[in-house]
Amino acid sequence: MGLRDLDREAAKTLPSRDKLQAAYDAVRTVAGYDPDHAQLANRLGFARSDVVLGHALASSSPSAALGSPGMALLVWRLAMRYRRQAPPRLNYVTGFTDQDDLFD
Repeated sequence: MGLRDLDREAAKTLPSRDKLQAAYDAVRTVAGYDPDHAQLANRLGFARSDVVLGHALASSSPSAALGSPGMALLVWRLAMRYRRQAPPRLNYVTGFTDQDDLFD
C-alpha cells in the first residue's frame, strides 16, 4: 500500500489532532524502550517487523510524522499496536482505553 493509498484511507478515518499527538508521543515512548532495535528478545520496544518504521517515525519531527494523513495513519496504527507499552495517560487521550482511573 503506497502513501497515496494511505492518504485516501486516512482522510476517512483519521482522529483529532490531540489524539494523533498522543499517538506520536506513545510511538516515541516505545522507541525509547527499544535502544537495541529489536536485537534482544526482551519484550520491550518494537518487533523486528516494525523496528525500522517505528524508529523512523519516532525520530522525525511531529510536523513531519503527522503532516500528511498517510504518515499520521501509520503513527496511529503503530501506537495502537504497541499500546500496552505506552503510558496509561497517552492511552486515555488517544481513546485506546476509557479507564481514567489507571493513573493519578
